[in-house]
Amino acid sequence: MSLKSFDKFCETLITAEPGSKKIILDERQRQVSSKLTTEAFLIYIIASTANTVVMDKLYQWCDSFFAPMVFLMAACYIYWMLRSYFSGTLFGINGSSPAKWTAGIFMVEALMYCMLFFSGLDEEFGAFHDGMMSSRLVVVTAFVLFFIGAAATFVLAKKAEKAELTDEEKKG
Repeated sequence: MSLKSFDKFCETLITAEPGSKKIILDERQRQVSSKLTTEAFLIYIIASTANTVVMDKLYQWCDSFFAPMVFLMAACYIYWMLRSYFSGTLFGINGSSPAKWTAGIFMVEALMYCMLFFSGLDEEFGAFHDGMMSSRLVVVTAFVLFFIGAAATFVLAKKAEKAELTDEEKKG
């Protein structure tokens, strides 16, 4: 870590508001997080390309090409979240509060989309038609995956907070 980046890191730590919703990462966490984000993005690109080729040349299993990409994005989000947690970059040095806040927003949005989907089931849109899955069903499945990933992040953040409090009690 260069002296300039260390100074910037210290400045961010000192000037950040208490309970800030912005995650603060150290240099190692920033590099690992960047690597994991790139890795998840490459997996998403490869999976989306493979799915598009399959749907274009072999069998179109969904009535839309976009809906499977949303599903693959949700799967890659869960992959990224798990890899980040196990490598120690999901939570910054300022605690797990920012991740908990983001997870809460993801859970609310996912639930709202699922309610929107289930309110439209009585319309002409079904779950399956013409041997294909409805794009609405694929997207709602993606939002269920988003909810699962966000709930896991929320639980892991609570666990990290509890471990942090236990460490503080042992020290004090």
